[in-house]
Parts: sequence; structure tokens; C-alpha cells
Amino acid sequence: EATAVYVKSFNALHNINILGGYSWQENGKDGFFAKGEDAQSDHIGSNDLAIFNDIKYGDIGSWKQQSTLIGFFARVQYNFNQRYYVTGSLRRDGSSKFGENNKWGWFPTAALGWNIHRENFMRNADWLDQLKLRASYGVSGNQEIGEYHSLVVWQPAGTAINPETGQQVVTFEPAWNANPDLKWEETSEINLGIDFSFFNGRLSGAFDIYQKKTKDLLGEYNVPVPPNLAGRTWANSGELENKGIELFIQAFAVATTHFSWKTGLNIAHNKTVVNDLGDYFNEKDGVRKEGYISGRGMVGTEYYVIGMMEGEGIGAFYLPTFVALQDGAFVYESINGGFTTDLAQAKRSIIGYATPVVEIGWSNHLTYRKKWHLDFSFRSMIGNKVYNATEMFFDDPGLLQSLNTLPSALDWYAQGRTSAASLADFYVQDASFVRLDYISLAYDFTFGEKHNVFKSLTLYISSNNLFTITGYSGVDPETSISGLGFGIDQYNVYPKTRTFTIGIRGTI
Repeated sequence: EATAVYVKSFNALHNINILGGYSWQENGKDGFFAKGEDAQSDHIGSNDLAIFNDIKYGDIGSWKQQSTLIGFFARVQYNFNQRYYVTGSLRRDGSSKFGENNKWGWFPTAALGWNIHRENFMRNADWLDQLKLRASYGVSGNQEIGEYHSLVVWQPAGTAINPETGQQVVTFEPAWNANPDLKWEETSEINLGIDFSFFNGRLSGAFDIYQKKTKDLLGEYNVPVPPNLAGRTWANSGELENKGIELFIQAFAVATTHFSWKTGLNIAHNKTVVNDLGDYFNEKDGVRKEGYISGRGMVGTEYYVIGMMEGEGIGAFYLPTFVALQDGAFVYESINGGFTTDLAQAKRSIIGYATPVVEIGWSNHLTYRKKWHLDFSFRSMIGNKVYNATEMFFDDPGLLQSLNTLPSALDWYAQGRTSAASLADFYVQDASFVRLDYISLAYDFTFGEKHNVFKSLTLYISSNNLFTITGYSGVDPETSISGLGFGIDQYNVYPKTRTFTIGIRGTI
């Protein structure tokens, strides 16, 4: 990487900083593996593969992958008397991961800033340390896919007999189709914010409101064969829009000779909406199915709980409405009107969202006589839902004689239920919570100048995930929160661990 910088000030008021540069990144990785059985000796190991009498097809393999990323960039920063700020930048990046028609992308940014506290009309505001308005717009690119996804990659597909020679040979098949138009995934963001600080830093913080749009999402999609050579293609498709607000406040609530308390509060609201499911989406009902549940006899394309639809937020629980029991089975509202016990014919609707409406974080640091230190932080999510698949599986009265079940299984048994686990809207539960994420108590020992062993010594005890306050009936309201099928409390997912630590740290 090479950069050049030009810095200049004019009349002690105008300040300019110009940067330009070029970068080149080469990334490579390779590997080899081998497996053998019935070795003639236990002492040589893998240093001589010839000692293995039994090496089958697929027991030996190797790979090599390489990619290149090239970038040209420039940035100009200007400010007038540290009062008004203007910044502009431009990147031109090229990646070997993309198709030959679209390897390069343009990524501009622009930002404005105004230090209001430096204006003459704020000169007498002694209580004000900083008040800055800022606005920015920028475009960024994403190339986080594997190498060669724009090309046809051939992979071993087993063995077959060569009809001409009668020998067994390795066959190959395409892993995916070529796509010369595969290009950068782009995210554009608009941000408006304000930074503030009052009373010599006793109270400070920031407020931001933003909007992001991500288009040309990179993904692997199923395509028909023929006309395609393979059944999968890497392509750009779809658009997501993300909006939110964030507030951060930090305060030195108490600052005396012997006691101090520093506290910080984060509050955030965020929502991601599907603007476009993309050209490769062709479901007739307009719903992209995610969050499939399997096991306990649940087999089929109808056993999904998350639906992605254009104009709706991600993480929408899209489920049938339970009406009653009939002959021991769940009865749902039907897509054709009336009622049905067939899940595939059940009418679905959005019950709630796995994403929270508000996220809150509260951190604290307390000090007494500069020796005792207490740190603790709380975290909360409000408005998020969880599909309690654990309850769905273990309230099945058919398992009463073979497994430990939930008490609700007895209730279903009393009502005459005979059906196994099945989807229903009432398994969606409010999973709002408040969690004590971390707490630590420490004591600093002090030593005189003549002490020749320790300069400092601290004894501490700490704990993570000490307790959670929630109305959710499952094991953990925060389980399974990643991927497109997030918000599902599966019966085979471990909850968050709780840890306790006692330790000593020091310097000598």
C-alpha cells in the first residue's frame, strides 16, 4: 500500500488535508488431506502414504484458492477555523472474485460538520464543552464470498466405469454456473447526528439517526437444469433497507474525594425491511420460507416459522392460527375459508417479529477511596418474540411414557390430544428481558515505596450472565439469534453459560 498526504493551513483559519493512495492485496490459501487404513507400521504416521494398504476414493484431496483486491483512493478534508468541516472521498476497488464484466466498483462518501460551540453567539455558554452537528452519506462495497464464484468450478462427483477401457475413473460435475455479471454488493447510508458535552465533561453523549439500503445482495440461488449446466448460481439479487436511531449518554454522576460513579446508557431502535426479494425468487405465495423445524416426525416444506415478504421486516413469524382440537388434532383456519387439520392448507399470518423494538445497555463503574472498584452492566431487549420449539416438542402427550415432558403435556392429554408436535401461533412468546451481563468487584492493595516485590496488586471476583428477568417460559430468551432463522428456541440448543471468576493480578 502506498499513500501520499498534503497538509496546509492558510491564514490560521483554513485547514486542508489531501490524501491519495493505492493498495494491492493478494490472498491465498491451500491445503491437503489424506486418510488411510490398515497401516503396515504405527511408527511412520503420515510421512509415507505407501504404508497404508487401504486408501479409498475420497480419502485424498487438496485445494488452492487465490484472490486479488486492488484499490485506488482519495480523500479531501477541509475545515474553517475548526468550526465548519467538509470531507469527501472516493474509492475505486477491483476484486478478482467478481465476473469479468463487473470486477470494479465506485464507492464515494461525503460528510459535513458544524461545531456550534465555537460560534461567537455561544461564547458565553460556559457550561457547554461541545455541540457538533454532522451529516454524512456514503457507499460501501461487500466482496465477502468465496473465490471463483463467478466461474464454473468442477468438483468430483464419484466414480464410474469407462466403457472403452473398463477402468474405474473419477467423474466431475459443475459446482455452480458461471456468472460474468457477478458484482459488488453495495450499501448506501445516510447519517445525521449530534455530539454533545456539558459541564466540563460531566455529561456527554451522541444521538444518531440513519438509513441504510443494501442492494445487489450476494447469494447462491437455485436455478433450473436445463437450460443451466448446474442447479446453483451465484448472483446479485434483492434489496434490504435498514433504519434506526441510537442514543448514547455518559455521565460522571458522582465525583467526590472518596467516591466516584461513572455511568453510560445506550438506547437503540432498529428495523430492517425487505424491499425486494430479487429476480431469483419465484414462490407463488410471495413468501420466502426460513426457520425450518425438523425432528419428531416433522418432515416437509410446510414446517417453517419465519417468512420473508416484500414490505415486511425480517424475522417475521408467519404461522397458522390455532382454533381448537378436533378428534385429537390441531384445527387451523384454512386458506380456502373454514377450517382444516392439514398444515399445508392452513392460513398463515404474521404473529410477531424476532427482532427487538428497543435495545438498551447500561454500564457502571464505581470507585471508593481509589481502592474498591465495582463494575456492572445490564442489557435489555424489548419487544422481541421467540418461537418456543422446545415447548412444542415436549408438550406432546404422546411422549409421556417415554420422555420427560412439560406439565402442559398432561393438560393436552386431558383434552384428548393425540397428534404429535405441530406448528401453532401460540408457541410464539414475548421474549423481552433484562440481563445482568457482567459484574465485578475488585480491591487494590497499596504498597510503600520500599516494597521490593509488588508495584501493584488487585484481588477481584466477577461473574457473567448472573441473572435474567423475563416473562419467557423457555430456557433462554436470547437463544438462536443468528442467521435468517433466528428467534427459534430449538430443543437441542444450549443456553448461555453463567461463569464465576476469582483472581489476582499484579505487577512486579
